[in-house]
Amino acid sequence: MPQFDLVISGKTFVTNRLEERWVCVKEGIIRKVSKNPEVGDCVVRLEEGQLLLPAGTDLHVHLRDWSQSAKETVESGTKAALAGGITTVADMPNTQPPVNTTEMVKQRIELLEYKAYTDFAVHSGVPGSIKELRSIREAGAFAVKFYPKDLDSFPIFLDACGKLGMKCVVHAEDANLIDTESDYSAEESGTSQLLKYLRPGVDVRFAHVSLPGVLSKIFALHLASSEVSPHHLLVSAEECSGKECAVRPPLRSRRDVTELRSLVLEGLAAFFASDHAPHTPSDKEGNPPSPGFVGVELIYPLLLTEFGIPLTCKLLCENPAKYLGIMKGKIEPGYTADLVIFEKKGWTLEREHLHSLNSNTPFLGRAMGFKTVNVYKGGVEVYLKGTFSRPPVQVVS
Repeated sequence: MPQFDLVISGKTFVTNRLEERWVCVKEGIIRKVSKNPEVGDCVVRLEEGQLLLPAGTDLHVHLRDWSQSAKETVESGTKAALAGGITTVADMPNTQPPVNTTEMVKQRIELLEYKAYTDFAVHSGVPGSIKELRSIREAGAFAVKFYPKDLDSFPIFLDACGKLGMKCVVHAEDANLIDTESDYSAEESGTSQLLKYLRPGVDVRFAHVSLPGVLSKIFALHLASSEVSPHHLLVSAEECSGKECAVRPPLRSRRDVTELRSLVLEGLAAFFASDHAPHTPSDKEGNPPSPGFVGVELIYPLLLTEFGIPLTCKLLCENPAKYLGIMKGKIEPGYTADLVIFEKKGWTLEREHLHSLNSNTPFLGRAMGFKTVNVYKGGVEVYLKGTFSRPPVQVVS
């Protein structure tokens, strides 16, 4: 009887490079990564041009649902994640109704447990009372998300979050400057307001950092981490304007984009995150247009194309999984067998490729260099060329 349930052989990303390996899985866990042939109940041999990489973790997605189900549902959003090689997502709380009470955290987790195709973590919004924070944590929220309107509450909740082991996540734009003549400075102003409150022992993550100066300031303190999103790294305001390009923080100048990319390559960002924000066409055409882009199924192949395998796997797989405290993101013995087979091939992104309910993205028509073929979650195939299987899912708290 074979020792392993699943064996995948071929070019595999291990020890920060591609090597010919046999990856052996038993009961959902990688048990062995061998240079020599191994036997399993199911043996998958990679074809020419195919690569085995760890599955990704996206720390910033808006799965919508409830009264926003025309934008996205938990089912469609997490299927889109699987199609892009993402097996864990962290859901944001600015839903309708918002997730900022104990009861709403419970309802959100119940919905995700019933409908999600990926593992998930849940951010809570800032509750009306600091006294409710403990029960929100006990209900399963792993972090509190601070939006621009909440930044005055940040110092009040900071120590309480630290004592409860909750992470703080901030959209650091000064609400007084957004959509004014000083809009460009909103992120720098909001970040500066918060930096003075940072202290050891409280985990703070700055979401979707878009300005190189801001990323440098956060990194220099070594008291918080930063995530960066594909649209701020790859699309400038000169290339994309108009209502369809609305996003917060806004797209930046070519110079900012170039400098931000350079700082990411130097190691100043901790995470890649999509800020997946689906909207209907009428949302994007409104006055004002709804800000944000779909991205959870694009981020992995897009950044592999633009930044290569080692950096993408570090910032999209290994680091986010470590941040959430889950054994994912690396192909090593002891890690969960969440794995992706990518094919290295050229293709062009079109609307029909997307599994999200909507297609609001500046990347339509963009050339890609990697395409998802298979996705395994816990050693079980959950995606194969457009076909999905719903696996058991877990809440990460």
